[in-house]
Parts: sequence; structure tokens; C-alpha cells
Amino acid sequence: MRTRWSVAVLGLALLAALVLPSSSPVQPSGTDGPSPVQVAHERSGGPSGPLGSPVAAEQCGLPAGGCFRPFERGAVYWSPGTGARIVSGAVRERWAAQGWERGPLGYPVTDTTCGLVDDGCYQHFQGGTVMSSPATGAWAVGGGLRDGWFRAGSEGGPLGYPTTAAVCGLRDGGCFQRFEGGPLYWSPSSGAHAVVPPVWDRWAASGWEFGSLGYPVGGMGCGLADGGCYQHFQRGTVMSGPAGAWAVSGELRDGWFRTGSERGVLGYPAGAAACGLRSGGCWQPFEGGALYWSPATGAHVVASPTAEGWARQGWENGALGYPVTEPVCQDGGGCYQHFQGGTVVYTATTGSWAVGGSVRDAWFRTGSEAGSLGRPIGAAVCGLRDGGCVQRFERGTIVSARSAGTHVLSSAVAASWDRHAAQDGALGHPVGDMGCGMVNGGCYQHFQGGTVVTRGDHDTWAVTGAIRDEWFAYGSEAGILSYPTGDARCGVGGVGCVQDFIFGTVTWTPGAGAVALSQALTSAWRSEGQWTGRLGWPVDSRLGGGREALHLGVFEHGEVLASYAGPNGFSGYHVTMY
Repeated sequence: MRTRWSVAVLGLALLAALVLPSSSPVQPSGTDGPSPVQVAHERSGGPSGPLGSPVAAEQCGLPAGGCFRPFERGAVYWSPGTGARIVSGAVRERWAAQGWERGPLGYPVTDTTCGLVDDGCYQHFQGGTVMSSPATGAWAVGGGLRDGWFRAGSEGGPLGYPTTAAVCGLRDGGCFQRFEGGPLYWSPSSGAHAVVPPVWDRWAASGWEFGSLGYPVGGMGCGLADGGCYQHFQRGTVMSGPAGAWAVSGELRDGWFRTGSERGVLGYPAGAAACGLRSGGCWQPFEGGALYWSPATGAHVVASPTAEGWARQGWENGALGYPVTEPVCQDGGGCYQHFQGGTVVYTATTGSWAVGGSVRDAWFRTGSEAGSLGRPIGAAVCGLRDGGCVQRFERGTIVSARSAGTHVLSSAVAASWDRHAAQDGALGHPVGDMGCGMVNGGCYQHFQGGTVVTRGDHDTWAVTGAIRDEWFAYGSEAGILSYPTGDARCGVGGVGCVQDFIFGTVTWTPGAGAVALSQALTSAWRSEGQWTGRLGWPVDSRLGGGREALHLGVFEHGEVLASYAGPNGFSGYHVTMY
């Protein structure tokens, strides 16, 4: 029963019965005959209808010129703007709890109507609708929340009946209300949208409307690949897929959309985004890889197989930094990806390796994987002498050092360099790239401590230190000695070094330094037992006049005059002992 008429109005009814004839109820101002309230009661069946008999006189003087009269099982309310409407049952109780016509609902604009799904009833009011069912009770739904609920199919839709009153005063002036099928959220900027499982749990974990996602801006959509669902929010999207429901927002979401979202290479998100990385970056795992973002680089995919090479370098904290392109795969199975500080290159046969800094620059100059070096076959090894780095490729090596720069070594030159202990040996670091155009198609490469020479399909040999200087003094490969035929042999006789050339030999001892011997002098010296014979080590020579001239060799214990008679061998020599 309505409290205000159960006490105060009953008193007024008693007073009216004493003063006025019982056949003259209070009429709405300006009406003749039966009042609209009486007409509505009679139309509903009168005392034998659902309302039963009146229990008090009609009362007017309500807000907006309204009137009402209570009956055994309800009441009729009338106002000039809404007409006479029956209010009864649980709907009437909820309206009473809302403040009757003086509350946010105002006057009813329809009668209470029942026979809805699950024996429910409803009634529209000026400021909303009251819905009731035996299972949920009666609750008012108003404003933007009611509009959103209507769009969702009202009680016949997925939300069903309301189960609580609306709660307002949320962030940005928002409201929410719970329904059988889930809550409905509304804000002036986003409208009203339901949030239901499986999206609900992830949105709740993010802090609801106060969290990073804000309010929903659309309903949940399903039917995606692999049974997925999604829902957009003010600052992100919650995706539900095989790996669960996860939020994707901001620049990461934009990057994911560019890849094709759940139908692209990444598939569904597989975890939450994590921020606070180097330089203000963020990352998020997906089924097919990960997305990395930074203010300087934007969002890019990192996925197998290039991800392995990046991981070995320390991810974004390593020398490579953040990705600046997506992975690119080519015919034949090769893939690459550019990063701030380098490039990761992959093939099934070589693996996934990073190429960075000046080494990458040099590799690019050769034509990268399509050039002379091919693809990398291992990681760069740094921290070497003079700040050096070395990286091996399919067909060569790149070496860098602070004082010598970065240079490319062919496979043959690299093998010779390795035989001489690489940067820690007699050759040291390369100081230039390979040069060709030597006599008979030869090529050379200079190092800090020597030169590596290669000739066509012949072996490749290093000429170092004072021996190289002597060889250069006699015209290198274009001179009397021609090309080397092997590396220098040092520790010979416990004293010196010997290196053979096509047309002669260069020796080195601490006392005499480097001495060149023509082919004729070399033959004579060998005939005399070389350093173990009676002549000992060479200490000087005179090689003027070309290969077939008479040459003088000065040794520790004598002198040799020798001449060469061309292809048939030397013509002889004469020894003078001291």
C-alpha cells in the first residue's frame, strides 16, 4: 500500500465523507462528469476487475495538476500530460520506492502490462520503465541505460530482466545497471553497452571504467576465427580467443590491426601488454609472435624465425634496439627484419643471426644476402683487440676495429687471416678492402702487419712484416720474385723465417733483416744446404738486371754469384767462402 495515502489520505477521505456527498468525488479541474480516473477504473472492469474496489477518495493537487485514487489491488494515476494509468503489483512497489510521481520516473504513461517472458510485467513512465519478474523482482530502467537495453532486445534479449537498481556517479558522469545476462554501462560520450563474459572478466581486471580501457563503445561481437569474440572500448579492444580474453590498446592495437588482427600473422593476443620498457616502450605476446612499440619506432611484429636472432642480442635492451620494420620473407625461405641497430637475417640452413653497426653497413655495400658474402652464419664476436668485431658469412668475413675501420674478407683471405691467428697474429686487422687487377689476375688485401695475396684458383698466402717490405721493394708480384707460393716459415733453425715465391725466396734473421734471393741464388743456396750449410743465412743481395742476369748473394760465411738460364734452370753458381 502507498504509505502517504494509507495514513494522511485516509484522514482526508474521512473528512471528505463528512463534508461532501459520497457521490461527489474531487474532480480534475475543468472536468464534468466522471473523472478520467473513474473512467479508467470502469474500463478495467470496475470493482470486479483487477483493481477491485476503491479504498479512498480520488485525490488531486499532485505535481503537474495530477490526481490519483487507490484501489484494493492498485491505483489509477492521472495527469494532463499522461492521461489515466493503472499502476499495480510489484511495479507499483518499485515506483513507490523511487518516490512516486515526484521521483525520477514521474507519472506512468502506460498501464501495468503483464504476460511477458518468464511471467514478467512492465510499465513505462515519463522518466523510465519499471520491469518485474518473479525471479528478479521489480526494477526501474531509465535514460541512456534504458535506450541501450531496448536496443539489446529488452527482456527478450541476451540481457534479460534488470536485477538491481542503476548506480550513477561513475567516472565521467557514467551509470551502470546489472541484468540477468550481465551489466549495462553508460556514459555521455560512449552510450550504453553491455559487457558480458568472456570480455567482462578482462575488463574487470583492467579496472572497469576507471582502468586503461575506459567505457565500452560497442557491444560484444562474436563469430570470429576459431570462435573468437571482441568488444571495443574507449581506449582499446578486448579480444577473446583460444588463448583467453586479453585487452589490446593504443599503438599496439593500431599495429595489430595493420597486420590483419586475429586473421593476420599474429592471431589472437596471448597475454597482457607490458609497458615501462627501454625508452618508454611496450610489448604484447600474440599466438604468432609479439608486437613491440616505442615512441621512436612505432609498433612492429617480431616473430619466429627472426625473433631468435633478436633475442640472442638482448631484445630491445641489446645492440639492435626496437624493430623498425615487419619481418620480410622471400622466395627460397630466407627472412630478414630491420631494427634500430641492425638487421636479423634467417635461413633454414644458416639460422637466425643479427648483423649490426658498421658490419651491417659493409655487408649492405656488398649487396647483402645477394652479394659476394651471402648470409651470416653466426653472431658477431666483439670485444676483440682494438675494440674489434668479427662476423662470419657464407662466403667470407667482415672485420671491424677502431683504428682500422670495417672491411670485407673473402673466404680465401679469411682462411689465410685465420691461419695467422686473425687479429691477434702477425697480420692484425685489415686496413682496406680487397683489391684486384694484379699481374695474371691476382688480388690482394692489406692488413696492419702484412698483405694477403691470392691468384686465381691458386692458394692464398700472407706476406708480413719485413718480408713484405722486401717483396714490395722488388716490385711485389710484378717484380723479380712474382707471387708467394706459401706462407712464411718461422723459427727455422731456431733463428729466422723463410718464405718462398715463384721465382725466389725472402729470408729474415734478426741480424740481417729481410733479404731477397732470386731463383738462381735460391737454387744455389739450397744446393749448399741452406742455413745449415757452409754459407749460413743470407745477409744481403744484388738482384739487378732481371731474373736471367748474374746475381750476387752475400751470406754469413761467403758470397755466391749465380745466373738463371730461363725455363731450363739456372746455369750455375760460384761460391767464395770467407
